[in-house]
Amino acid sequence: MEFRYGCAVTRPLRFALPALLACACGGPAPSPDAVASFRGGEVLKAELQRVAQPPAAPGQAEGEKPASDWRRDALESIVVRRVLAPEAPSSDGKLQERIDRIRMTILAAALSQELGWNSLTATDEEARAQYDSHPMHYGDPEKIRFQHIFLRAEAREMSEAERDAVRKRLENIRKEILAGADFDAMARRHSQSSDSQSGGWSGLKRGEKVFPAFSDTAWGLRIDEVSQVVDTPTGFHLVKLKEKSPVKNRKFEDIKEFTRRLAVTTKLQAKQQEFLQEAGKRHGLVRTYERLEDPMIQDDTPLLVVGSSSLTMKQLVERLPPPLLEHLFNGYFPTVHRFLDGVAVEEVLVREAEARGIGQRPVIVESIRLATEEARSQAALEERLKRTVKALPEKELRDFFTQNEKRFYTLRTWDLDVILLKPMPKESLWKVLKRGEALQKRIAAGEDFAALAKEHSHHYTARVGGRMESLTDQDIAQRVQSTAKFRRMLSALKDGEVGPAMVAECYDPDRLVFENTGALVVRLVRAHPPVPQTFEQVRALVEENYVRRHHQRLEAEAKKTVLDSVAFRVHSERLPPL
Repeated sequence: MEFRYGCAVTRPLRFALPALLACACGGPAPSPDAVASFRGGEVLKAELQRVAQPPAAPGQAEGEKPASDWRRDALESIVVRRVLAPEAPSSDGKLQERIDRIRMTILAAALSQELGWNSLTATDEEARAQYDSHPMHYGDPEKIRFQHIFLRAEAREMSEAERDAVRKRLENIRKEILAGADFDAMARRHSQSSDSQSGGWSGLKRGEKVFPAFSDTAWGLRIDEVSQVVDTPTGFHLVKLKEKSPVKNRKFEDIKEFTRRLAVTTKLQAKQQEFLQEAGKRHGLVRTYERLEDPMIQDDTPLLVVGSSSLTMKQLVERLPPPLLEHLFNGYFPTVHRFLDGVAVEEVLVREAEARGIGQRPVIVESIRLATEEARSQAALEERLKRTVKALPEKELRDFFTQNEKRFYTLRTWDLDVILLKPMPKESLWKVLKRGEALQKRIAAGEDFAALAKEHSHHYTARVGGRMESLTDQDIAQRVQSTAKFRRMLSALKDGEVGPAMVAECYDPDRLVFENTGALVVRLVRAHPPVPQTFEQVRALVEENYVRRHHQRLEAEAKKTVLDSVAFRVHSERLPPL
């Protein structure tokens, strides 16, 4: 029977025995091309030159010594990487996912370069065509900023006598303002619009579709002039003009390089779509983005399939950057579709690269090896930092906790019920908002929110009756609404109250505009204030925050310990010029 040593014995021997022999025998002489050596290996000049280049030093005087020696910094990084990489646990699933993604990224980049995507250019004529065909990207229309006070008086729902009473009330408010009352304060006190708590501040761009009576009045005012009472089908308004901005057009010559980059991007997107149409068939590409329109979509619903791999709804939510997450939950899909196309392009590129044998090319194999080694060494370094902090005297951690106690309170959270209404074909945003207001009244009158959400809502919570629990500020911004006026509305609600129906909107950075996507009706179920925590309750979080706060120092100390433990030595006479 063969006797097997446990890893607790063999691991120290495996590392210690070579070190003991090296000490006894003086160690092997470094090879002629070695620029650094350490116990267990050496770094050749070719490797140093392959992974590091002298950094640019703008403003450095001729003959002046750089602030740091890039050669030594690079050699230290190489040695630390080699020593720590074997320490990374092979069973770490998240690390393996990261390594798999690194490999995919390298393969996709290699094939995209081979396809010529990295060398696309655009002529002056193409840049000009891009400029001429997208005027909304390169100019701002005439704009005004104003404050307004709004009193609701629906022409279809009120009698003439009832509307006259509302009009007279606003006329009296106007008299107070003309007599010296502060418009801002009067808007906060009396206005029934969603922006009342900001003093009624709003704005218009020339050509925006609003009631003509309101638009004509607002554009016809002088700065700081208060309008007469304006009658619209929804009620009565007072307007005070604050700012007027003229049309701003950026000349082509001033932004030619910007438009050139956009023209290149347009070319790239066209080539990527051609590639997906041609190579996607070979690798089983199926895109079902239309499933995003279904508010009852399940987490495991695939939106993108490439061969045996798929991207589900749950995985999309986990991978989307925050701005696009808000687009997804507000039903604005163009940017989400482009993100999904980007995922599809990378997946198909990887499979095509594998089919062409790109992954077996020596330069690619070496790139993957180095990137994998770097990922494993970084994971091992982070584990060392955690162990270092865990071994600190408890008093030091307790002092850190005391000094930062409020950071360890539970987060303020909210439980919300949400309904998102989307426009029906040819339905105006105004009519969608009216449907939202009708639902808000029904809920306030006692109808079941969950039943109405399941029947009407296009939010992804519809299948659970619109309920969202334990939402942080960030969650609300990403999954409900990020606008300041929504936050003000939510802050004014008490537990159990339903807020006024509001326009749902999200910012599109490509078009530089806010897109209106429908109407929101929200009920605050319960607000949970921050709660203090004891040191014992959050010790793991304290350690995590300590590492984050002192990361630079801890990392430098850990790397120095690694280098000292392997007797790292630089052979200065063999280094390339500084």
